[in-house]
Amino acid sequence: MSDACVKLTRHRAVSVVPIHGWRAVLFGLPFVACGAGLVIYAVAGGRSIKAPPELLVLAGCAFAVMGGLLLVHGMCGAARERRVRAAQAWQPNEPWAWDYDWDSRGIDALGARAPARWIKFCGAAALLLAPFHLAAFDAEHNALVLPLWVAICDLGLLIAAAYAARLAVQRRKFGSPRLSFGHFPFRAGEVLEVYLEGVRGLEHLDRLDCSLRFIEERYEATGHNGAYEVNSYQLYCDERSLETRMSGPVHLRFQLPRNGLATRLSDRPPRYWELALQGEAKGLDFAASFLLPIYEKA
Repeated sequence: MSDACVKLTRHRAVSVVPIHGWRAVLFGLPFVACGAGLVIYAVAGGRSIKAPPELLVLAGCAFAVMGGLLLVHGMCGAARERRVRAAQAWQPNEPWAWDYDWDSRGIDALGARAPARWIKFCGAAALLLAPFHLAAFDAEHNALVLPLWVAICDLGLLIAAAYAARLAVQRRKFGSPRLSFGHFPFRAGEVLEVYLEGVRGLEHLDRLDCSLRFIEERYEATGHNGAYEVNSYQLYCDERSLETRMSGPVHLRFQLPRNGLATRLSDRPPRYWELALQGEAKGLDFAASFLLPIYEKA
């Protein structure tokens, strides 16, 4: 058990990007405008820039897609902020009702739908790149810029496809982990009682390492061009190891501290409780993490 502040590396953050709401919308608009302008210029037959029109279309699409994703992210965030403010006014003493879309029975592991999302992404990217492959084959012999860009995009697509395949194999091997709550919500100072269900192959693990931790995300400057990144800091941790040669759900109990650390997933950057599970196995290791509805006593 530790209350030391520790920066976590390679931690899956809740925040996708360090910009939200209308600021994300305003930040994304120039990218959409720039991308649309490049595409229109290339389609209209502009030749003042020494670059193949196919490359201009590819660059324009990349800018437009990036800006479009920021627009969608910002508008969804702004709508969520309005809903949270309205619910806060209506239920100020029940933060679990508006802080996150909780299911009182339990929660799936973070990234439970990631394999399907990555497969869809790879399919969409392959369709988007298809016309540029044709254009690269038809390009002049001295026009190497477009084939080079297509090759770089293909490399990124292969990496994404390999990651999607890894997630799919991990899902097939270990199933779909789910954490059932002993009661809902949990309060500071109480006993956290949960049950791990839906997992296959735990009996093949030597042990299951469990970490109950409180995470605070921070948006910190990278020191380059004024850019920011999302970093995760562990403010509290309680660790233990379990024997896994058992059948049925795995029962976990933790004594929660009375230090006022409460889940605030609606904040940006968020603060939240997380249960991380890790076990070594032949081939792919087992790993799963779950958000927890732990709030202060009324």
